[in-house]
Amino acid sequence: LRPHIPDSLTFPVGNPFGRPVTVTLDVRPHLPNWEVELSSNVLPNLGPGQVEHVTLTVIPPGELPDDRTPVVDVEAHAEGELIGGFRKVFRPPVILHPFPDPTYAEREITVEPYPALAGRPSEICVELRNPTPFPRDVAVQFSWAHFGIGLGFTPINGLRPVHLPPYSVVKECIHWVPPISGHVCLQVELLIEGYPTQRSQRNIDVNEPLEPRTPHAMAFLVGNPFDHPVTITLGLIPHFPDWGLELSQDVLPNMAHSEVREVVLTVTPPDDLPGDGDPIVDVEAYAEGRLIGGFRKIFRPPVPIHRPRDPVYAESEISVDPYPVVPGMPTKLGVEVFNPTDQDRVVQATFSIAPFGIGLPFDPAHITPNPIMIFVPARGAATGHVIWAPPDWGGKFCVRVELEMEGHEPIWSQRNIDVGEPLRPGEPHQLVFPVGGWPHSGPVTVSLGLVPHKPGWGLSLYPDTLANVMPGQQVPVTLTVVPPLDGPLGTGEPIVDVEAFVEGVLIGGFRKLDRPPVPIHKPHERGYAESEIRIDPYPVQQGQPTWVSAEVQNTSEEEMTISLAFGWAKFGMGIPFTTTGMAPPVRTVTLGAEMTATVGVTWTPPQGGHQCVQVRLSDPSGTYEPQLSQRNVDVAERPPCGMTKVFSFTVYNDSPFTVTVDIGMVTFNVPAEWEVTTVPSDTLELGPYGEGTVTVLVRIPCPETASALRAQREVAAMQQAAGGVATIDVEGYVEGELVGGIEIQFEGKEEREVYLPVVLRAW
Repeated sequence: LRPHIPDSLTFPVGNPFGRPVTVTLDVRPHLPNWEVELSSNVLPNLGPGQVEHVTLTVIPPGELPDDRTPVVDVEAHAEGELIGGFRKVFRPPVILHPFPDPTYAEREITVEPYPALAGRPSEICVELRNPTPFPRDVAVQFSWAHFGIGLGFTPINGLRPVHLPPYSVVKECIHWVPPISGHVCLQVELLIEGYPTQRSQRNIDVNEPLEPRTPHAMAFLVGNPFDHPVTITLGLIPHFPDWGLELSQDVLPNMAHSEVREVVLTVTPPDDLPGDGDPIVDVEAYAEGRLIGGFRKIFRPPVPIHRPRDPVYAESEISVDPYPVVPGMPTKLGVEVFNPTDQDRVVQATFSIAPFGIGLPFDPAHITPNPIMIFVPARGAATGHVIWAPPDWGGKFCVRVELEMEGHEPIWSQRNIDVGEPLRPGEPHQLVFPVGGWPHSGPVTVSLGLVPHKPGWGLSLYPDTLANVMPGQQVPVTLTVVPPLDGPLGTGEPIVDVEAFVEGVLIGGFRKLDRPPVPIHKPHERGYAESEIRIDPYPVQQGQPTWVSAEVQNTSEEEMTISLAFGWAKFGMGIPFTTTGMAPPVRTVTLGAEMTATVGVTWTPPQGGHQCVQVRLSDPSGTYEPQLSQRNVDVAERPPCGMTKVFSFTVYNDSPFTVTVDIGMVTFNVPAEWEVTTVPSDTLELGPYGEGTVTVLVRIPCPETASALRAQREVAAMQQAAGGVATIDVEGYVEGELVGGIEIQFEGKEEREVYLPVVLRAW
């Protein structure tokens, strides 16, 4: 709808009676100054089953209302009885709010990781929908506030332009380095020219580990957002019965402008705790008869595995290397977990495998070691991995990881991804996959659906309903995708999700990615710390020939030709790359079907020490987008306790503008007692083509008692058994975009033992 422009809607009106009747139509406007007209108000002598069409025309005034505002009701009466009607509501062309979330707990906003950790980069995303046949250009503004209700927001950088193609869903993301730790409130404003600003918030409490029959109190702040004194009333909306819920006060009288008061919410869980992500209670605040804000308390285990931005069948915390797999070649299966609590945790991770498809049973066999114990430090992250010997399943499969923690129900996560086939512009590609009814033990009807991610792609599924699927039965289903003629290919972005339901409950799914047939980036690795790049020897020595290579895999069943361009730069961020000393800097190779090769060049470095190597993979035919991979890694010995190890690197501004670089740090398998800091700790100002230095300081405190020493050794042994390597990533961001990073890996004193399957061969 646009101001002063008529909008018409034609709708059918029927006769539900078994005899002729006269149907009278009425309009009930909700807004003043709107012109509302029906093409006909009376349909005389409408026969049984007869349908007539009527047109509703509305003309908005100069000012449009807020999203979801009712415009007009249309009602139909016959013989003095209401036989039906509909409501026309105002919605802008690009929609921010999905139903049925309250405005303070919107699911279209996601943040990872959460709760926030000061100095650790968080990714904030918002999902925007354009349901119209026209392209739209909009702008979004991300902001944050301290956790509470009625508090002021601080913008995160500036406006971000977003383009939405027709009938599209676009996820816009920004990286933010939080200045504080703990719960925060996030806000997204959507600006469309000619329409009121839409606002959405995500104000969620998840941090504290709840225990049955144990009261837990959480303090939060309530502010007065008005420019005059008001009385604020608080209320609770419970989502579960049998929970004890209490506010320390529910009325805050005579609050002055900008005044802030503390309120305490106490919850007491029953014997049975809910599932991960289930809402417990909403807290809302009202003043002068209107909602001024609120927050939602949800249940999460102390160490969650699911990331809200991912569907449960395409979780990014699970890694597979290589993928697709090569039959018989040892494959590394990994998982990354985050502990937002103030207490160290140990979780048991069990890996299992199913063939590629949906609703197929999982098997933990041929995975070694399995399960593994993962030590997750307080307010930190950890990784663990196992080795699997894959059978000949065509390279693709589904991985499931189940986490168990004492006192909590097991939680699980899956990664089921389709990649590999070479997609061509305008050419249909079919994928046949099996569908079963697991985990159901009886016959079921399975309904399948598609969740598209890329506009302009042809997508179809056949069949989409499978009736009477018996236990153990596998029914073939065909997914057909047709890339557009003029769109890019090989972007690595999702194309479509396929989901399966039994009686309205999701039993599984998979995600199809637009990944090139010869990928170079491994999704579970940071783009500046790629393991497919090798440098030998390293650190390099000035003037000494060095072998620089990249391992590439043709994941398709067709022969592929690729070009690899090598370059290097000084260890740091934002430093321009050069090919000086590399001979030749570009290699072109042809890979046979499902072939893996190592392609390299000889490099005579003009300077020694740690360097960054870059590899750019391109398709000579121009079908697929170029790919970029870098290795900017310092592998060091773990420093002795009590000593401070210093690492320095350069940050360069390769632009004619002054920039502010946000410095963020991410650690894995680093115990909470380690002292890891950066100098500067927050931002670095760089002038045009200027440079600065960032220093990383690492100090491991010495244990003061024999028990502390024993605990330290037990943690180190557990990390070694799980394949965890203490890692520090330092990243730089400009306006929310990653501009570079470096990784520091600390080698353990002993190599981890890897147990491979025993193969018996008859001679």
